[in-house]
Amino acid sequence: MEIIEFAKQNQIKLAVASSSRLEHIQNILTECGIIQHFDFIVSGEQFKRSKPDPTIYNYTLEKLGVQAKSAVAIEDSFFGIQAAQAAGIPVIAYEEKRMHIDQSRAEYCGKNMLEILAIIKQLHAH
Repeated sequence: MEIIEFAKQNQIKLAVASSSRLEHIQNILTECGIIQHFDFIVSGEQFKRSKPDPTIYNYTLEKLGVQAKSAVAIEDSFFGIQAAQAAGIPVIAYEEKRMHIDQSRAEYCGKNMLEILAIIKQLHAH
């Protein structure tokens, strides 16, 4: 929730660009009580090609009116990291603890949401 609060305080737009089904994404965000905080939600099922193809990220940037260099993607998957980087977006890897996933290509890595928030604050300051 701290990331959402920081984003809203600093007029940073928030989006979800997930490979999951749209219904699944909406259900999770609703159950967590945070769906209303997102400016845009998009599912990979809406596109012919999925991650690592960057289309989902390019589409999201266009809808938000944000340039890739001004954005950051929080990703936990190898293909997600590739997709964001192919769209020109810097990546913060969220450490996946359930299984070993190669996240070495990400520019930044956070073990938890507080570490990710610290990275976002550092990036926002520059």
